Amino acid sequence: TVNGIYSGSPASGAIFEKNLIYGLNAANTAASINGIYVAGGTATYRNNMIGLGVSGNAATVGMALNGINEQGGTDNFYHNSIYIGGAPTAGTSNSFAFQSIVTANTRAYQNNIFVNKRSNSGSTGKHYAIRVGGTAANPAGLTSNGNILFANGTGGFTGLFNAVDQATLANWRTATGQDANSFSE
Repeated sequence: TVNGIYSGSPASGAIFEKNLIYGLNAANTAASINGIYVAGGTATYRNNMIGLGVSGNAATVGMALNGINEQGGTDNFYHNSIYIGGAPTAGTSNSFAFQSIVTANTRAYQNNIFVNKRSNSGSTGKHYAIRVGGTAANPAGLTSNGNILFANGTGGFTGLFNAVDQATLANWRTATGQDANSFSE
């Protein structure tokens, strides 16, 4: 696993801001690359720019790419810009501009740009703008709104919610009950 920033358990009130994470790579096709990996704690992540699988980066094999990968914590994400690109030629790994599996903690994802333009060119992975944890509309503690959610490559989906692909922003809104004022363009 390659992480641009790993956040374990920051103290309440921690702020991660104004970071540029670009061009991370790994030689192993089974690798997982995360711009920011959040393991737990309480923090605000704002005004970060992340580009993975972009020009000059050889991440063309089907490795897992995550702009932000939130695995735990009570976090806020504001005004982050994430771009996932590339054309994987092999493998089955998925990619996410933003991924969270948190299901109960208070969390806010607002005014972010989550773009996933990764497009299969021999691989069979799926490529998402966003994934949030939960099993029914309006998951406990979640506020997601004012975002740009865009995924248009081969194998691209606006989001993944409750293990179901959400092809369009309208599908995403219905499934999650969130992002009423978000865009997909």
